[in-house]
Amino acid sequence: MERNLLNRVVAAATLAALLALSGCTLPWRANGSGTTRPPGTRLDLPRGDLAAVAWLPDGYLYTLRQPPDVGTPTEIWRARPGQKASRLTLPGMEGCTRVDYLLPHALPDGRLGLARFCQAEQSRIDLVAADPTSGRLEVLAPLGDVNPTGVTWHRDLTTGFVTHGSGICDGFAPLTRQGPGSFGAPVTLDGHTWALDEDFRRSGADDCRADGRAFAATLTPDGQRLLFLAVPQAQGHSGQRRIDFPTSVWVRDLPDGKPHVLARGFTTTTGMAIDPDGRHLAIAGRRGDQHGVWLVDTGTGATRTITGASLYGAVFSPDGRQLAALYRPGKYEDFDAQLWVFDAP
Repeated sequence: MERNLLNRVVAAATLAALLALSGCTLPWRANGSGTTRPPGTRLDLPRGDLAAVAWLPDGYLYTLRQPPDVGTPTEIWRARPGQKASRLTLPGMEGCTRVDYLLPHALPDGRLGLARFCQAEQSRIDLVAADPTSGRLEVLAPLGDVNPTGVTWHRDLTTGFVTHGSGICDGFAPLTRQGPGSFGAPVTLDGHTWALDEDFRRSGADDCRADGRAFAATLTPDGQRLLFLAVPQAQGHSGQRRIDFPTSVWVRDLPDGKPHVLARGFTTTTGMAIDPDGRHLAIAGRRGDQHGVWLVDTGTGATRTITGASLYGAVFSPDGRQLAALYRPGKYEDFDAQLWVFDAP
């Protein structure tokens, strides 16, 4: 189960999972069409790389921070406009030589969801719920050596979906308190047929050319529909070629509806979030050569630009009136990212 798990998990925290939360490629340098300054307010966070944002009902935004010294453990920080940011204190674990908390995400009950990595003789990853006020943690699901890049739960926190992948090989699977499950049958998207959960059964060295890409599984707040991003045309290709095809938004009525396309034309995606009413998706990335964040109507698929800034990891505020997103003003190796908050249209 080890499979160099520490290296894969920490690397994911600082590189692939930085954006693989939505199955995307590495963040681009803000140049060319991506030089637009982010709108709104920049939050006060110390220098370092940032990945994944959760906006909780307590008013705080939580983000994963990797300090400039890449050998140090990752950190979870919280911030809100007009206040100095602070580091969230999270417990260690008996029997673990190192513990990293990754992938902050908002849970339906208002708690902070995290992926907790325990380095040990038998290393493992668990999904946990953290109460930032009391400090109490609850284990929600064991993942073994599956390093998640996205998690979405039904309101009762007993079932949901978990995304896993590298940005080249991506898939998602049903999730219960016992861990990832299986869909039991492949699906066909744009004439390409494969099992969406195949990536959970594949060893890290296996070629995924037999499959398309599917990621960023997101439940609507009422739990009646599942939205996800997919690149069916990646099937039959390997390596970086798999990320060269356009990404589309798909929707499936639960429990057993047939997936259909909601919106097309995204060149790359670096974040997808749904608003509290379930009426709109915010998608960061590119359409054609244009960088930005787009608002997609979940009923009609109508798409409009919110901003032309080169952002990633966009999330809605709990009331749906604002958005937060991450921004890298320079090169990836500059190891400097920023968190911005702006009004939603």
